[in-house]
Amino acid sequence: LRQILLNIVNNAIKFTLKGSITIAVRQLRKTKNNIYLEIAIQDTGPGIPSEKIDLIFKPFQQLEDTYTRASSQSGTGLGLAIVKKFAELLNLKIQVKSKLGEGSTFSLTGKFVIDKDTNQKNKKADKMAPKKPSYSREKIRVLLIEDDPIVRRIHQNMIEELGCTVEAASQGYEALKLINDHDILFIDIGLPDIPGFKVIQMLRNEHNSQVPIIALTGYTGNQEREVCLAAGADDVLNKPISLDHLQGILDRYL
Repeated sequence: LRQILLNIVNNAIKFTLKGSITIAVRQLRKTKNNIYLEIAIQDTGPGIPSEKIDLIFKPFQQLEDTYTRASSQSGTGLGLAIVKKFAELLNLKIQVKSKLGEGSTFSLTGKFVIDKDTNQKNKKADKMAPKKPSYSREKIRVLLIEDDPIVRRIHQNMIEELGCTVEAASQGYEALKLINDHDILFIDIGLPDIPGFKVIQMLRNEHNSQVPIIALTGYTGNQEREVCLAAGADDVLNKPISLDHLQGILDRYL
């Protein structure tokens, strides 16, 4: 939930030049063990045409001339696509209401378990959380290359939550400089300066690097996966990445 709200709020900040951003929480109903909430994030940004609202949840889609802050923000990303995926995983309903020139409201509704003892972890959360390994990951150094700042922050937080030390960067060429100081590399294939698979090729062929390389992609087709593996990647993960997938990768390659 934290990551969902972080993405929506960051998106609102990105496109709201003036006015305000408001977060409101409303209780819909309550039972002995559960509480039903509506969480709304409202901004005074440029708004979204009604016929294009569904597009904002698709990877690498952005509404030019209407939902952009400036030419520097005309790129694409995965922020809201990740929001939708995570909302589905948590059985939350997400809705968007928007009016051009006035702003947008993103609302999340769903059921949340009441934790009666703040000193005791919720049993459901324990079941969903990855099991802790029997060894320490404190000395594992992870290099993360991702150009989208929101996605980069989310992935960095997740890797750090697993106990690793993370160095994050946004440019592919930085991987060539930093790879020898790290134990594993996670690299997005859609970077602005050089395609990620070309970086992988250079690391394997020119730098003779044997560090495990995990390619990150927003595409689900087999073609992208085959290209990355042929370039020298050890594995390919589709975004959004779950904590379980990250833990599995670390356990497999380190």
